[in-house]
Amino acid sequence: MIIIHRLDDFTFELFPKLKGLLRDTESLKNEIVDFYTFGPYRPQVDIENSIATINIDEVKIANEKKDFDKVVALCEKRKYDLAKPILGKLIKNNPTISEYHRILGQIYSDEGDQKKAINFLVDALKWDPRNTYALLMMGNIFARFKDDIKTAMKYYDQVLSVNPKDGIALNNIGANLLQLEKMEEAKRYFELAYEINPNYPNTTYAFGLMASNKGDYLKAFEFGIQSVKNAKTHEPVYKHAVGLINESVIGYTKANNAKAVIEKYLQRIEKESPQKIQITEDDSIPTAAKIELAENHNRDSHYIKYKANYPAYEHLVMHELVHLDFFLQARNAAEGGKNKLFITRNDHKELFIRDNEQTLKKLEQLSYPDKVISDFISSLFSGLTQQIFNAPIDLFIEEFLFNEFPELKPHQFISLTKLLNEGITAVTKKEIVDLTPGQTLNASKIMNLVTAMHFKDLFGIDYTQNYKASASQTKKALQLYKQFLDVKAIRTPASEYNLVEAWSKELNLGKYFELVDENEYRTRSNLDDIIKDIEENPFGLNKPMPADAQKEPLSFEKEPAGQMAVTMYCLSALQLFEKKTKEEIKEIGFEIALLGSQGIDPKNSEKRHNLASIPGKQFSGLQLLAYMYVAWQQIDPTKDLEINFKNEYEQAKKMFYKK
Repeated sequence: MIIIHRLDDFTFELFPKLKGLLRDTESLKNEIVDFYTFGPYRPQVDIENSIATINIDEVKIANEKKDFDKVVALCEKRKYDLAKPILGKLIKNNPTISEYHRILGQIYSDEGDQKKAINFLVDALKWDPRNTYALLMMGNIFARFKDDIKTAMKYYDQVLSVNPKDGIALNNIGANLLQLEKMEEAKRYFELAYEINPNYPNTTYAFGLMASNKGDYLKAFEFGIQSVKNAKTHEPVYKHAVGLINESVIGYTKANNAKAVIEKYLQRIEKESPQKIQITEDDSIPTAAKIELAENHNRDSHYIKYKANYPAYEHLVMHELVHLDFFLQARNAAEGGKNKLFITRNDHKELFIRDNEQTLKKLEQLSYPDKVISDFISSLFSGLTQQIFNAPIDLFIEEFLFNEFPELKPHQFISLTKLLNEGITAVTKKEIVDLTPGQTLNASKIMNLVTAMHFKDLFGIDYTQNYKASASQTKKALQLYKQFLDVKAIRTPASEYNLVEAWSKELNLGKYFELVDENEYRTRSNLDDIIKDIEENPFGLNKPMPADAQKEPLSFEKEPAGQMAVTMYCLSALQLFEKKTKEEIKEIGFEIALLGSQGIDPKNSEKRHNLASIPGKQFSGLQLLAYMYVAWQQIDPTKDLEINFKNEYEQAKKMFYKK
């Protein structure tokens, strides 16, 4: 095949690189040869009078390619004895092909015969002095086996001369020199390779090794992370980079305890906090670290407690400090603060227990003691509710720590790796899986998967396969992670709570907790406590009823204390009815109405009433009337109950829908 190109503007449109080489005939020729090279077969190119003639020997390619491909396959399997005779035949028939000689030289080098290897590599370069693979191998032989760095550098520099943009070749030269502990010479080639492709994992791994050798473990760690992010998991460099990361974090954390980082961040937060912040060691706490807000414990200080024997506990202290920082940001936000509190009550736990009755029966059948069963279901409830609150927020916290405190990253890596492995055990260990309810296991595994996805984005290492997740679980985890990424991009103080609510909806966990406005909660205190206070001291409800009480609908418009009591009872009813069907609400309303036909005294706070439709709970008379009013407002608002709780009901609805 003969191809002819006139070196004019049209040809330069096809081959833009040629335009800059018009006055350098040799470079122009080489560029055309490189383009039309097919495997080891290089064309004959002649340039005369601005016309390039390319002669491609199709017959030779057709006759020899099958044998050449066979040689390559045999060499990949290191079956050199079978490959050499075929190469010998190819060279005899066509000695002009440089790659035939180069591969034979590589075979002899691998077999330890460096003298023969050099002879064949020289032949390869005689036929094609621009064969970078042959140049690189010659340099490697003189560097590794002849300890002749000066000669090796001549060949390495020639590689640069032929193709200064061959980043892989430059990296390989640097790697060979690094193995020979020629650090400065190696650094030069790695820097050139890095300029060409800063994302080539072998190059960044080499920089990490050099940094580690100098004791700069933080830089070694950073380069290791960069390498695993850009390498495929099956590539050797991935495994080597993970090893570099693990070695670097050990070296770094031994020499740096991050106390200065903690102190600096603590001072920053204290400027925003009205209360003091105490950081104390406490081996009695159930977790590695925890935060105790001053308001929740009636103290004048926030406490962050930690176990000093936990690996890289400094990260966990910082993690809890960020929790506090986020609380303060939300509290100090515009519009009177946006912070929310995560609350679980007995009714949430009771619902969780009812939802998992089959698990309880299974444990009973296995003859577990009642206390063991009770403790187990309690720990499941506690663990799941803590996870649905913390898992989404922790993503924001770890993202913040990763970006704001680079000197803490090794501690963060150690700590999160341990937490990931604990999570893997919790959702894959057979003994645990066999006893854990399906919905709980599913939700927990999905949230653990999201955490692992975020860890991969931060540190490059992928743990997701270790969770043995189904396709649907992985799909759901990806969906939740995307929600995080969307919120992260526009995060403002307290927006992490939106993610908690979104995840709880996706995982059907919202029924097991309540996320309430902190200002409202702090103002009205705990609803159960208020109701208890109302029942014990009914704010004047024991005083005589007005003379016209039997003539007018029951109302507390002129009694603020009574209004408060009714409002709280209405709110309690709204919370209960939220989880009921319309038929169940109707049943409650009718039962109270039937009971009312026999007489309900709203003044008597001592007398208690029971309802079959709400088992396990006792009610005062006024509470029953409030519940009945709310029930009928949802069943048939037109029904005249001779009770005027309209204002209290509207106020209760505002409080309820504000949660």
